[in-house]
This record gives sequence, C-alpha cells and structure tokens, in this order.
Amino acid sequence: MKNTSNIIFPAAPEDFSETLRQASRAGQKVSIRGYSTQGKTPPDRTEVNTGRCNKILDIFSKDLVMKAQAGVSIDKLNESLMRYNLAIEGYTGSLGGFLMGADISGGQYQWRQRVLGMTFITGGGEIMNYGSMSVKDVTGYRMMHFLLGTRGRLGAALSFYINLAPAHRIVWRKPQNISAVHEISEPVVRITEGIERLFDPAGILNKSADK
Repeated sequence: MKNTSNIIFPAAPEDFSETLRQASRAGQKVSIRGYSTQGKTPPDRTEVNTGRCNKILDIFSKDLVMKAQAGVSIDKLNESLMRYNLAIEGYTGSLGGFLMGADISGGQYQWRQRVLGMTFITGGGEIMNYGSMSVKDVTGYRMMHFLLGTRGRLGAALSFYINLAPAHRIVWRKPQNISAVHEISEPVVRITEGIERLFDPAGILNKSADK
C-alpha cells in the first residue's frame, strides 16, 4: 500500500480490509474517498482512497455483464459502454463516486438498478460479496442496493458487476436546480443508527451528523 501523509491507497480488497480493521481496532477516524471526491479530509481523519482500484476487470460479452472497479473513470468506462449503446454523461468522476454518491435523479436510479453484484468492505474490515453476475441469481433482500448512495458512511465499495443489456441509450445527466426537504422520522433514525453500528461497530467512518 502507498501511504502519503494521512492518505492511504489500498490496491486490493485484502488491503482495504486490513486498513479498516486496524483503524477500527485503534479507533482511528477514517474517510472513504475517490480521486474526484470534493473537499478535504479533516486533519483528525485518515483518508482511505479508492484511486488505485481503477480498472475494468472483465467484460462477459455473452452474458452482457461488465465487472469494473470503483475507481475507474467514467471516461474510460464510457469507451467500453459505447458498443452497448450506453453512456454516463454529465459526470466526470469515478464509477464508485457515481454509484455511491447521494445525488438522486432518474438516470442515476436506472444505473443503480443495473448493478448485479458488488464487493463491499465494512467499517470493521469485513469483505462482503453481494449479488451475482447473473440477473436471475439476484433475488431476495437486496442489501447492496441499500448500500448504493451511502457515500462511504458504512464502508467502501470496491467493484461492481453491471448489467449491459441493450437499452434505448440510458443516459445520466446532472440534475439542475433541484432541492428537496427530507423529514426523517424517529423510527427511521433508529433503524439507520442500528445499521451503522452493524457495518461500522467502532464508529470510525463519516456519519450524517459529521461536519
């Protein structure tokens, strides 16, 4: 692993797992970030960056499935998506930032529904493999789709299986002038806090109340 100041760039799931496990044991606060994440990591936190996990690992043409790492750039991804009449437009970051970010639009929702499987590292360092590369195998309680959009608050998404089935050019465009007010009920808060304790028992990751 490359360690520059308080920034760590793990290169494999096992590296991420060990980094988060050690941080959890030590109570060291951590921020999960990608190469295009905006803002700066607070000085009291260690940044764990997905920038070195930046490859398209495989394309299963017969099954119309792609396996790509979270740090792959959207530009690089679109070069492979073109042949399937698909594109992500208006977003210049990484695949992980696009799928794990909190912004919601119709196009982004559609892309999240194309995620068939995901490798995810919890705040405690546990490696979780969700879903499958086969559409017919993705059944039951879809925890991975709950994790999409959590912005590193429960752990780090490292790779995704993406459905490339032909469509009438699904395009994500950045929403303009959209604002929303969310009223969160007490039961929802309790459920959220319970999930956070499950995935991040030591409380080392960013939470909604963090500044």
